Amino acid sequence: MTAIDHDKRRNTRTSLLEDLDTTFSENLINKPNDYIHESLAQYAVEEALSEWRSNTLEPVGSVCDHPILDYIQEGLEWNWIEEYENRKFAWCGAFVAFCYKNLIKKSIRFNMFASTYRMFKWAENTKRVVKGLEEARAGDIMIVGNKKSYGDHITLIEKIEEDLSGAWTIEGNAYGETPENTKRKEGVIRRFRPLETIRFIYRP
Repeated sequence: MTAIDHDKRRNTRTSLLEDLDTTFSENLINKPNDYIHESLAQYAVEEALSEWRSNTLEPVGSVCDHPILDYIQEGLEWNWIEEYENRKFAWCGAFVAFCYKNLIKKSIRFNMFASTYRMFKWAENTKRVVKGLEEARAGDIMIVGNKKSYGDHITLIEKIEEDLSGAWTIEGNAYGETPENTKRKEGVIRRFRPLETIRFIYRP
């Protein structure tokens, strides 16, 4: 297995973030009823694609140095989690939080992005629910699954099919397409989610 070049990953992230609009103000994310601008949401998508291209896969056994821990520690800022073991922590929300870490303030990521239930309450209380795929856009947060009333899994929309039959997502803690090929693997993946599987769409 090829060793992960952490410096290269950090430099890639830094390069993407340096392109952020310099007129962006903290006031945009401190006002609960304001949405992050579409152009800024695209940076979250680019961050997600960068992580996908790094081919982050689920580890075997416990690890103390792995990109998934970056998602948890830098995305959610849950720094007390120092070890990760496959299936011991559902990190789908941590991955989305990581992609938005420079656009959404810590308190929201820390408290709201760890589970579909917390995200449901946050989106409902701050009026961030998007009504239908026709109003959705890249960078929106999409919840899929119907086992729970508030959904089962957190994903990030990459692009929406023109016929509104569904959306392509970038996801953590899931099975899907890797950058190497279309064979299903577990980790940071791309996946098409049909319309009937979509439960909620939220806009940060």
